[in-house]
Amino acid sequence: MSESKTTATYLQEKSLFAVILSLVLVSWISFNFNVESNLGFPFLFIITVTGFIIFNVSKKKYRSYILAILCFLSIVILLSPINALLIYAIGGILFLIIDSDLSKYLHLALIILTVAVLGFVRIQTDWEIFEPRLWVILGSIFMFRTIVYLKEKKLIKATPHKIDRFNYFFLFPNIFSPLFPIIDYKDYTKDVSLDEQSKLNIKGINLITTGLIQLLIYRIIYNYILPSASEVNNTSTLLIYTISNYLLVFRLMGMFNICVGTLRLFHLNLPEVFNNIFISTGVSDFFRRLNIYWKEFLLNFFYYPIYFKLRKIGMIKAITISAIFTFILNWFFHAYQWFWILGSSSIRWTDTLFWSLFSIVAICEMVYQAKYPKKKSANNSFDFAWPLKVILTFSFIAVIWSLWTAPSIGFWLDLHKNCFADNNMSIINVTSILLTAYLFLLIYKKAIYRRFEDLFEKNDALLYKINLAILIIISAFASAQFLNSAESKIASAANDFSTVKINNDDTNNLAEGYYDGILEFNIGSANWDVSMVNEIQKGNDERIADYKIKLNDLRISHYEPNVNIVNKRQMKFKTNNFGLRCKDYPLLPDSNTIRVAFFGGSPESGLNLSNHEILSNIVEANINELLSNSETKFELFNFTLAGYTSANYRKVLQLDALKTKPEYAIFTVRTREFNNSYRRLAKVIINDNLKLDEAFSAFVNEQKIEFKENFSKEEGVDYGRKIWQWNMKEIFRICESNNIKPIVLYIPQIIKSKNIKSDYSEIKSYLKNENIDFIDMSGVFDGYAPGDVNTSGKNFGNHPNAKGHKVIANMLTEKLKKYFDLE
Repeated sequence: MSESKTTATYLQEKSLFAVILSLVLVSWISFNFNVESNLGFPFLFIITVTGFIIFNVSKKKYRSYILAILCFLSIVILLSPINALLIYAIGGILFLIIDSDLSKYLHLALIILTVAVLGFVRIQTDWEIFEPRLWVILGSIFMFRTIVYLKEKKLIKATPHKIDRFNYFFLFPNIFSPLFPIIDYKDYTKDVSLDEQSKLNIKGINLITTGLIQLLIYRIIYNYILPSASEVNNTSTLLIYTISNYLLVFRLMGMFNICVGTLRLFHLNLPEVFNNIFISTGVSDFFRRLNIYWKEFLLNFFYYPIYFKLRKIGMIKAITISAIFTFILNWFFHAYQWFWILGSSSIRWTDTLFWSLFSIVAICEMVYQAKYPKKKSANNSFDFAWPLKVILTFSFIAVIWSLWTAPSIGFWLDLHKNCFADNNMSIINVTSILLTAYLFLLIYKKAIYRRFEDLFEKNDALLYKINLAILIIISAFASAQFLNSAESKIASAANDFSTVKINNDDTNNLAEGYYDGILEFNIGSANWDVSMVNEIQKGNDERIADYKIKLNDLRISHYEPNVNIVNKRQMKFKTNNFGLRCKDYPLLPDSNTIRVAFFGGSPESGLNLSNHEILSNIVEANINELLSNSETKFELFNFTLAGYTSANYRKVLQLDALKTKPEYAIFTVRTREFNNSYRRLAKVIINDNLKLDEAFSAFVNEQKIEFKENFSKEEGVDYGRKIWQWNMKEIFRICESNNIKPIVLYIPQIIKSKNIKSDYSEIKSYLKNENIDFIDMSGVFDGYAPGDVNTSGKNFGNHPNAKGHKVIANMLTEKLKKYFDLE
């Protein structure tokens, strides 16, 4: 064995140990901090470290098959076995068509026909065999790599083995990340030497560590810095909102870097994805730096071919036409991507305006740079305009990004119009921030960038040591919640950091119906990729919504009676003869019956659960079991519905519940009851043009309550408090007139939202003054991790799952015993 080979083998073994050590730390951090757990990233790291070991101890001829197995295992983890097989069956057919050597036009026709058929199937909602994520994975795998593969496979001198060609599409990190860089087929087919493999190992784990750090930075920004739109009321908060909203791009960067870093560990010599985007000196420069894979795809496949065909008409004209066509394709491909992810591709004005502004400025820059090429400056000279260009570019991108992430243009304009009233302070604040940023960038370019950029780029071993130290520190912090006592500040901070806190805006979305089609995917939401994943995973069955009957009053809607279906996730949805999700009862109770009317909103309705899993039905079963030795029966009418608050309770009580002659009525309130009371009412009045009944309308006019789409947090709470108190007084009056005992039930949020003040204390005090019974469930979730009792995984949602409903029901049963002499 030669000395060089021995050295290469030693370096390879050393790099293997380094990677395994770091991957173990990355996995530990990922599991403890729930890093992208909704996407399955903790499992991605486990598969990576296991696969990496097996891959490197196996002979070269088996490694392609190992990659294929890793991909299949990834799909099985995220999908049911039948859908995993469907992905491979459909994907295999697509691959055979793409890889075939048919005539050019027949080949193209067959591909277009297949895509059209799959597109038709994608938009169907009644074919229960297909899980939504199946299409997300298939679309992510084939929608862009097909174009790359068809163009480049003929340029590869040595045709790779069929399993390698198949693996080009089925790259296992892609299964966990629906948004995935467009891997160049030429880069994929590059062979690497033993020495290059050891370097790739270190480069790969460095990139994975960078990606993990970026995801943790994203969480810091989202959890502790980003204000909700309702909290933006002056220049300072607007500035923080705009900048931090843009900085959420750290999440996309982190996901892409982890995926590419993982592929490097399996001997794919792939380039970096991003290149210091925050120091871009122009919009066109930002486009080149943001996603290098995407940029190369558009330039190599569209811009350059068009430009070289048009350059005879003149360089400037050719650049302009080519750039316009490329940016139109850029917009189209984003819409095309969302179609495969969501099954629809709606065009919003904010999207159109964002891409239009971005494209116009970028094209103008390209034309100007072509007309007036920059002259090379002396090596020792310093460009004092550079920081200014960076600041202007960052500011422009941040502003149009905030427009892109806004629900509507009107919302974005309203967000800004009241933020510059303090003109003097605005000028002082903005000026001081700009001067600070300018000075920092001067120092960075002169003292940091030039000295350390090349050092870290060329010295992967040094960067690895720094990254390893960072991983050890973060691992120690992640371990604090287990190693320290619950009262420890470090343990408390670690536990707090382990969950993504939803802010006002996302809380509103999550609380509004959630499994009833309310939480719709918004390509421009501040947390757009989170919304995408929730939409993919939520398991909503559109057929259930089809059984709703729309009403013209504050009851909004109710379900059809006598529905009995099982949806695609085996959730049993059944309504009784009144259209309620509870047992069939006679209209009037027997003499030996305790009858209760139960009112609640989305969390209590359990729309994502089977009937027997809903808390109201569990409570009924529990109490009837306690009454099993007596002749008394307990009946609980479930009047809950997604979106209901006090105004809806009042109307349902008046028009429906009174007919059933209940002895008790339980009305649920939650952490943000006041804001919800206003916001949800405003939504139906604005969107559905709902008319209020005479008494409520008179109250609204007297109090000068204005219903609008965009309102401040203070307005929401103030108006909502008045609405809630008026409706509850009316409810108590109605109950007294009909010999019904009212009980108010407080159920807290599972995940506490940041910067949100609870209405609990004020509600409790008000009910005490009104002499109304109050059942306090504040500690109901104590001792449970959020992921154990909420619906949407460890990171999202404030809707209890089956276990959460059971926990609530068991405590509520104990609380209700005193009312029915069961203690």
